[in-house]
Amino acid sequence: MGTHRWVIPLSFTKPPLTANQRFGHWAQRAKLVKQVRHEACMRARSHKLPAMGKCAVSLHYRPRDSRRRDADNLVPTLKALCDGLVDAGLVVDDTPEFMTKAMPVIHPAKKGTPASMWLEIEQEGNTK
Repeated sequence: MGTHRWVIPLSFTKPPLTANQRFGHWAQRAKLVKQVRHEACMRARSHKLPAMGKCAVSLHYRPRDSRRRDADNLVPTLKALCDGLVDAGLVVDDTPEFMTKAMPVIHPAKKGTPASMWLEIEQEGNTK
């Protein structure tokens, strides 16, 4: 069986959750996490991704400008998106046994190209 790979565009033009964010109240962050999880779940379902024994997930971000950014600052967004993929039934859990998470990738800004974010998901092993 060949490797299956999907590129899933996201609606975000900047990371909704970052390591540097400060929330006034825990409920604000919880609401945002829920929205990010829901986005990943719905996108996976709309792209008809199958249940998998294991998958590899990477988050990609092309910002609108060339300011310096730290890839590890995107990890909270990646975490919530991976939880949403579990909600969609891609894998049973987002632990290393079932999901490999790569460090987020920040692509260079391209003049005239709007900011964008997307997930790349690769099936590892056989379909569940």
